Amino acid sequence: GAIKLLFLGRISPIKDLETLIRAANLLRSRGLEFQLNIVGSPTDKDAAHYERIKRLVEEFNLSRTINFMNRVPNRETPAIYADHDLFVNLTATGSFDKSILEAMACELPVVVSNRAYESIFPEDLRPRLMFREKSAADLAEKIETLMKASPEERAAIGALLRDIVVKKHNVKNLVVRMMSIFNSLVASD
Repeated sequence: GAIKLLFLGRISPIKDLETLIRAANLLRSRGLEFQLNIVGSPTDKDAAHYERIKRLVEEFNLSRTINFMNRVPNRETPAIYADHDLFVNLTATGSFDKSILEAMACELPVVVSNRAYESIFPEDLRPRLMFREKSAADLAEKIETLMKASPEERAAIGALLRDIVVKKHNVKNLVVRMMSIFNSLVASD
């Protein structure tokens, strides 16, 4: 069947969904079969932004290709990751997005623009899993390459990414460090 792409996270301008939708439009214009599920909800202040994103999908005639789904509780996200072939995250460099690590832990190949991952991905995978921030053309190219890879190759990439999250101390320390910062912020609230 068609490849299933996933975006999961809060809907806000920093997530740069516009670039993802432009990339989807490029992929479709090349005749590629895929489904893109956008899972997440905006806060009240980003409601108008969310409506703009949905309008863009309609303008590009992508309503049958792109599904919008409301955010789900954390306990349900592993099942969603497991149901997809590829995870896309466009959060800008300098901003931490834990959904990337969650997708990796669920053995999902990821395509990201956040340059912090240059030090996390093995050198040979970097050019395949990273795209230039704000470049729909570069993102489309990276997605297309992974779509055309065999299911076995995608599974091997997913297994490798899970290994990085589970074994590599730099990532574990990163998560632990982020969590301790987060907890101290919550505690002082």
